[in-house]
Amino acid sequence: MSDPHSGHYSPVEVTSDTAEFYEALVPLRGVGRGYVEVGLSDRDDVQLTMGFQEDYAVIHLIADAHTLLLVGDGIAPIDAMVEVPIMGELGQFTGEFAMGVDRAWTVIQNFLDSVAPESLGEWREL
Repeated sequence: MSDPHSGHYSPVEVTSDTAEFYEALVPLRGVGRGYVEVGLSDRDDVQLTMGFQEDYAVIHLIADAHTLLLVGDGIAPIDAMVEVPIMGELGQFTGEFAMGVDRAWTVIQNFLDSVAPESLGEWREL
């Protein structure tokens, strides 16, 4: 997860309940950029990652050794390029996979509320 005060990636794994996680994200959103990896304690085979910067976010699903990208919400033209932090680097993605930050937070919240990944939207394999 990115450091909530600086927005820089920190590879330290933190275990928290959902309320603590959301509380830690408030300052990260204030920084305007960051990267988080979330998983469920009862499912170590599935993880979501979210990188966001300014108005754009991109979500990956890592499940059973496959990596998928969530199709975006139309915030950027399909052929546009957006950059978001992925771990400690900036990743470039087409607008097809860009979504608004609020939409991305909703996806993360739904996942943490045990909504199945296939119900979160349309996924494309890398």
